[in-house]
Amino acid sequence: MTGEGVQGRVGDHIVALGNARMMGRMQVNVVSLDAEADRLRREGATVVYVMRGDKLLGLIGVADPIPSSRTRPRPWTRCAGPACES
Repeated sequence: MTGEGVQGRVGDHIVALGNARMMGRMQVNVVSLDAEADRLRREGATVVYVMRGDKLLGLIGVADPIPSSRTRPRPWTRCAGPACES
């Protein structure tokens, strides 16, 4: 669906990056990362979930560059989930 994300194949696996609606449509449960997704959204990031096959690998928070008026920089992206721990 338009505006939900992207998907493709890597070998024999379907791989997708997208929002919670897309993950739900693909029958991938994102509840395990709800707290982290909510935190990233509160910080102004767009949350992108990452899945392979029927397994959620993690999420990525994407935010705009830091304005010059901001006194404390923060990372532009963050990663959460088992795939980010290695």
